[in-house]
Amino acid sequence: MLAVHASLVVTQFCFAGFEILARIALVDGVDHLVFTLYRNFLASILLLPLAYFVEKKKRPALNFKFVLLSLCLGTVTINQMCYLIGLQYTNTVIASALRNLIPVLTFVLATILRVDELDVKKLDGVAKILGTLLGLVGAVLLSSHHPTVREILRHQFLRRRGDLELQTSGWELGIGCLLLAFLSFALFLVLQSLLLKKYAAPFSIGAFSCLFSTLQLGIISASFGQASKIWSFWTTSQPRVILSVLYAGLIGSGFVSGVQSWGVHKGGPVLVAAYQPLETVLVTLFYVFFGGQALDPLSMGGILLVFAGLYLLAWAQRHQRQRKLLLDQSIREPLLDNVVIVE
Repeated sequence: MLAVHASLVVTQFCFAGFEILARIALVDGVDHLVFTLYRNFLASILLLPLAYFVEKKKRPALNFKFVLLSLCLGTVTINQMCYLIGLQYTNTVIASALRNLIPVLTFVLATILRVDELDVKKLDGVAKILGTLLGLVGAVLLSSHHPTVREILRHQFLRRRGDLELQTSGWELGIGCLLLAFLSFALFLVLQSLLLKKYAAPFSIGAFSCLFSTLQLGIISASFGQASKIWSFWTTSQPRVILSVLYAGLIGSGFVSGVQSWGVHKGGPVLVAAYQPLETVLVTLFYVFFGGQALDPLSMGGILLVFAGLYLLAWAQRHQRQRKLLLDQSIREPLLDNVVIVE
């Protein structure tokens, strides 16, 4: 499991870079549909060969049920589209702050759909709840104490009092889109976990989700008359926009999706979602080292709470797995004692 935790940490580094580059592309006026389509297309090109060679012998046979269930993972399209719109009308700090709702949303959905076991009478069940809450509180401390967030909240409060107009146009739309994006991502993780229980091929599932998302976006783009923008993107876009799309596709979607699918397969959707607050820590540290922002005691406390929450969740997952193994052994041993060997 150490490899799973290390890989999930790396994905948050990768996604922090994606947020910055995506924001640059949005400022330059890139079309949301085109950006998301090529993001998934490039991810498919990376993941499909990887899935073919790595899971060639253990991948279940492709059938209609597998394709249909993979098609349901198209919720990632909603996540990606709404995320870009939300990022355009807010900023990377706000987006990073709201992403911290993903662990709570995933935790609730996984519990309701019985994807993740939660027994509040067991120590690991209590640790899961406490770890999720600690991560959320730590991320809220980090986010609310950031100057950009404080300024926006202050403007919003004053506007309600009629003293000042909100200077961030479209803030409500951006927040709403981000919330929808993160809810759909939580649902995506839970649905992916359900599919992995029947088809234990995480890279194949990640590849097909990106492929189907590409097809969905292609149909949507054609319906809205965006086909010309798709074909002319590479010749009319600035180099930094092309760089953003390449990074988003190969790293932000391809690499990250593959690792997260593998993480869901090994540790479950709640564990993968639990690492989302780490990205807020990384964004905060980025502003500390490169933006001249001071790391005050509240921010430091938030960082410590995020790591404490991650530790508790990781411990709970390990403890729950060990408890299941002991339970399985205790069930099997009496059965083996009753087996009669005929010579």
